[in-house]
Amino acid sequence: YYRVNYDKTNWDLLTKFLQSSNFEQIPKINRAQLVDDALNLARVGQLEYQVALDLIKYLKTEYDYIPWYSAFHGLGFLQRVLVSSKIYNNFK
Repeated sequence: YYRVNYDKTNWDLLTKFLQSSNFEQIPKINRAQLVDDALNLARVGQLEYQVALDLIKYLKTEYDYIPWYSAFHGLGFLQRVLVSSKIYNNFK
């Protein structure tokens, strides 16, 4: 098991594809891995949070549980960090 950190161009291409109507061409387990990798790489400072947050915007059209589970897990960390900050209301 390992994480994959793409260069900015490839993260942008993946984000664009996930936001298209063809996103299900990427298997659900791989979509979950992309979400998980992006949020965890951002958490440890290896990826800008904006890249990760842009990627997960596609979830508004995602109906499968597995990618959502990855998102809830990754966003749970952000929630715990931000709960006592001034920007928490924006996060909610």
